[in-house]
Amino acid sequence: MATNITTDSKRRQTEINNWYYNYRLDTLFILQLTLLAFSIILLFSIFSKYRLISPIFIVYITVFFLLFIFIVWYFKYSYSKNTRDFYHWNKRRFTGDGETTAIPMEVRSAMNDILSRCNV
Repeated sequence: MATNITTDSKRRQTEINNWYYNYRLDTLFILQLTLLAFSIILLFSIFSKYRLISPIFIVYITVFFLLFIFIVWYFKYSYSKNTRDFYHWNKRRFTGDGETTAIPMEVRSAMNDILSRCNV
């Protein structure tokens, strides 16, 4: 009995460690993406200061990168909140119970009718 509890505790702690490791990795990806975007914005801002490109181009670049970062963040957030498994980071959670649903009688009769016409 005590061995089973110890094994379950170790297994659960491993799940927690893996989940947090992957969570940090995902957060690091977002931070790297943000740093890269701000570095590009800064580079183009310097070009604009020396009048190599127009200032309106900086606005377009900034809006594009901020929108891109927000979209990536939103999709990752939405996936984690709605689809990602609570215990295993790399697994998906499905809403159904895994059982197939029955086809309604109207649909079944219509399918049989269509199939009978095809098998001439």
